[in-house]
Amino acid sequence: MSRRSRRQPDPALPLWQQGVYWAGVAAVVLVSAWALQLAWALWQADTRARPARAAIVSWSQGRPWTADQFLAAEKLLQQAQAITPDDASLYDDLASLYMLQGSQYDPDSDDEGDTEARRSLYQSALTTLLRSLQLRPQHGVTWANLALVAYELDPGSAQQWHAWHQALRFAPWEPASRALMAQVLLLSFENAPPEALEWFKTYRSMAPAAEFKRLQQFAQEYDLAPEAIAMITMQSSQ
Repeated sequence: MSRRSRRQPDPALPLWQQGVYWAGVAAVVLVSAWALQLAWALWQADTRARPARAAIVSWSQGRPWTADQFLAAEKLLQQAQAITPDDASLYDDLASLYMLQGSQYDPDSDDEGDTEARRSLYQSALTTLLRSLQLRPQHGVTWANLALVAYELDPGSAQQWHAWHQALRFAPWEPASRALMAQVLLLSFENAPPEALEWFKTYRSMAPAAEFKRLQQFAQEYDLAPEAIAMITMQSSQ
């Protein structure tokens, strides 16, 4: 006596029940195919983005780069975005790349070409961060980066402080976020709102010494207000 395959519905079942069975099989096949396609897309996007991400980390730590290397990293990240356009982290990475390139230009330069190039890069970073926040609106680190970019474009602007407050709302003590928030606060110390100053008092009491040392190094690169420098000195002397 032959045995019926377990993959076949019982022919004695009503036709509508057999139809339900085959519909379930089709659904499993479709879901499996979708999962495989998604995994393949994620792998392709990560393969393209990984070298660019490694370069950004290296460059942010002081390693020099060329214009061609910048363009190559930008192209890789854009290719990854085309594959997985809903991956917010790719937009954050691209914004970091634009910010790094923009930081190479002197904000006080009299060269109109340099001034325009710098502004264009920071504007690209801002647009890219806003796209990231559309996908991940509660990501505090992205808001903190947006606050810094907004400062570079228009110091002390409403957009800068709105982004800062959003970082305060979503990630006030996450290391990456709080470091950026402290930088923005010190850069715009003279028009900082009271709640920002209160936040900094708490930050000053709990931030690790190594983190404050990096903040001091940051202060050396910018012409900070004397009151802002005094707040850092107060911590370092404790």
